[in-house]
Amino acid sequence: MHINDWNSGSENQHVSLKAVFVLLAVGLQKPNPKSKAKDHQDALSKRLALWKDGEISKLIREGRIIQSRIGKFKGSNHPDKAKVFAKLVLEGQINSALRFLSETSNGGVLTLTDDVMTQLKQKHPEPQPAKLGSVLFGPLNDEIPESVYSQINGEMVRQAALRTKGSGGPSGVDANGFRRMLACKSFKQSSTRLCEAIARMTKTLCTQYIDPTTIEALIASRLIPLDKGQGAVRPIGVGEVIRRISAKCVMSFAKKDVVEASGSLQLCAGQKSGSEAAIHAMEHHV
Repeated sequence: MHINDWNSGSENQHVSLKAVFVLLAVGLQKPNPKSKAKDHQDALSKRLALWKDGEISKLIREGRIIQSRIGKFKGSNHPDKAKVFAKLVLEGQINSALRFLSETSNGGVLTLTDDVMTQLKQKHPEPQPAKLGSVLFGPLNDEIPESVYSQINGEMVRQAALRTKGSGGPSGVDANGFRRMLACKSFKQSSTRLCEAIARMTKTLCTQYIDPTTIEALIASRLIPLDKGQGAVRPIGVGEVIRRISAKCVMSFAKKDVVEASGSLQLCAGQKSGSEAAIHAMEHHV
């Protein structure tokens, strides 16, 4: 398992997590919009064999061809809103169902034109070198005992997966997909081992210095250009679900520390009645 390769610090650690998300993206791609479960099983078996043989370029080429054909299918179909809404509700995706009903021709995700790409690049400039005033010097007492995070285990990861919702990151696997992989009893010990691997990865991230290049795929986000109106673009990023699950595990017992450290600078950290207090403070000074 690639996550265990990263956990053990193997010679392939620098690409292990990237391999995880690339495998999810190319391995779980539906063969066509109307494919059945049997088709998915056959396709996955063949793709895993290609993956083990190192035929990554073939898998990526297959995925690109399928994705290009999906665009053609979408253009020719006019989905029944009632059926789509009912399907989303039955799957428990209430927010997605309401969002589907409220979509209009003037809103939603923009097509990636040259103008949209230019605006996205303007909103995401190249990082600047750190200024001297923002750098800390001297010894830092930042070592955290591993015992603080000892309660992070496979069961906590499973429970966090059950509470996680939302769409997927660059890998394309959403919260429902990870919920099935991590909490479904059909996979027996495979789900348990995957939960334990993610728990160990989370504890490592909390207690050890990590080479940032080894976790690029974990913290990557899928950039989506939304229509802001009047030709403007509102970019949003959707991160990987595994990252959200790990964050839920950490925040389950570190929330008080985060709230105390954030203070009034970041109300969404969990300050009780923080927004109301900010409004009253502004009213008092205006």
